[in-house]
Amino acid sequence: MLGGWGQTLTAWDMTDPAKPVLKKALNGHAAGLRSVAFDAAGKRFVTSDEGGIVKVWDAATLSPVVSFKASASGVYRAKFTPDGIGIVTVTGNWQARARGEIRVWDPGTGAETETGRFPDQNREVWDVAFLDGGKLMVTAQAIAGNPDDAHLKVWDFATKRVIRTPLASGAFNSARSLAASADGKYLALGSGIGPVKVFDATSWEEVLNLPNLANVAFRVNFTPDGKTLTVASGDGTANVVRVPAPK
Repeated sequence: MLGGWGQTLTAWDMTDPAKPVLKKALNGHAAGLRSVAFDAAGKRFVTSDEGGIVKVWDAATLSPVVSFKASASGVYRAKFTPDGIGIVTVTGNWQARARGEIRVWDPGTGAETETGRFPDQNREVWDVAFLDGGKLMVTAQAIAGNPDDAHLKVWDFATKRVIRTPLASGAFNSARSLAASADGKYLALGSGIGPVKVFDATSWEEVLNLPNLANVAFRVNFTPDGKTLTVASGDGTANVVRVPAPK
């Protein structure tokens, strides 16, 4: 599944990765797409756009199941919780320097229900990832200079409280994208100016630093085995990097 800023959403048959075949172009978003993400079972995927709309799709039929307005701001990411029961949306408006929202939804089968809301953030929240089976949630966000600001926050999902801010002040700039490895051992963090870091998600020690990537790291993602990291950059390039083996 591929999503583009021009409201384009396309499904591809990847039986032969060297020769992908277009299956269907999906309509439904009137504003620029911001995110596409599958649930853990691969049976549904969720999309979000700059107009604050979130849609849930059936992955087999490629038909929309649920559509709802999640925010007056752009929904920068919408992702299923690891158990597939909820969807977390994170929002913002970087041009207006608006406050960022972190909300939880039960997509149901017809109408959305908001089931929880984390404290609003001083600036936009760009991405979200989950650790420890969903008990912990990590957000990547912009900062406004307030005392409680941090580019990276680790939350207790049940209590909706910040329990850790792993990066010291000045240790990172312009957090933009997040990904957790499937086994939960690593967390990758991409920036709006290019550099990418990978952390041990238990000790929060830095295990990989990619300082020479240019432009925005729009997406970071681990391969299923957690050994390789892919980075999609704003200059149109995709970088594939080997993650160091644990010592």
